[in-house]
Amino acid sequence: MPVVILDQVDSGPAELAVQLPVRAELVRVLPGPDRPDYCLAMLEKRLVFKPGPDFDVSRVASEFLRTDIDGSPAVLIYAVVFCARFQGTQVAPDMKDLWVNLAFVIDNSQMRDETVDFAKLENVAVARINLDPTIETLRQPK
Repeated sequence: MPVVILDQVDSGPAELAVQLPVRAELVRVLPGPDRPDYCLAMLEKRLVFKPGPDFDVSRVASEFLRTDIDGSPAVLIYAVVFCARFQGTQVAPDMKDLWVNLAFVIDNSQMRDETVDFAKLENVAVARINLDPTIETLRQPK
């Protein structure tokens, strides 16, 4: 599957911007309640999400939840869901500088679901992605 690079944040948390760039491999396209073209992607390296005070930490499995040095929660993120910022624009093999709505997968059961479940995601940013032409997969060869 295609590998993309998340390399810039237009709007989103500062801690995300400092963790970029990061590569992600497209797992599959999922339909959602509002559009048919959400992309589920596995990250090459995990990201750390620092949710705000109103975030319900019970939405996250305990193995992905940490306590930061300052005592606040931190969530380990291994997958993301994104879609083109503007409907009608699509994620495609020739994409360059495509701005997407980015959500963190905070409930990893989303990886098995056939449709997007917004309860398992946390919208975090508008980010830019580019196809990475230097690599075909992030998975280890067998």
